[in-house]
Amino acid sequence: MNKINEYSTKVNSLTLNTVENILEIGRLMLESKDTLEPDEYKLFLKETSYKEETPTVRKWNRIGDSYVRLKSISQHLPPVVSTLYKLSTLDSNKLNNLIESQILTPTVTLKEIVDELNPPSTKTKPISIVLEMDSTIDEDTLQEILDSLDHYKKVIEVKMSQEVKNILNI
Repeated sequence: MNKINEYSTKVNSLTLNTVENILEIGRLMLESKDTLEPDEYKLFLKETSYKEETPTVRKWNRIGDSYVRLKSISQHLPPVVSTLYKLSTLDSNKLNNLIESQILTPTVTLKEIVDELNPPSTKTKPISIVLEMDSTIDEDTLQEILDSLDHYKKVIEVKMSQEVKNILNI
């Protein structure tokens, strides 16, 4: 085996082991919560350096709750707790879509997952031009300017300030 294959095999193996270890921690955290008495559970948390039920513990429990589902696709998962937590919150359809679209890989980032699940809007954002006119402008001149803009009504929208409406008596 050449050096490249040796290194890549080791890294890939460690990545998968890390994913499976994270999933196993989640499973054990949830199992301990479900099986231990409340006082025992508090002691367990203390012995595992979690002083009490915290958002982190709740995330471990959520990962544990998705253990079976995530374990079956562990070869596609990144070895990152926060990303695995996000994946544990997804329904099966979204998870399957991530796999089918080949987004879900061991190197995927949380941002890439979020972007795939919530694509940026393709709706165009309007650009704005603000016309400021001297406050001494008369009604006829102002109306003439607005009328000339009317020719472009397919591509522009004119929003009038209250001052403009007052001058035009609208």
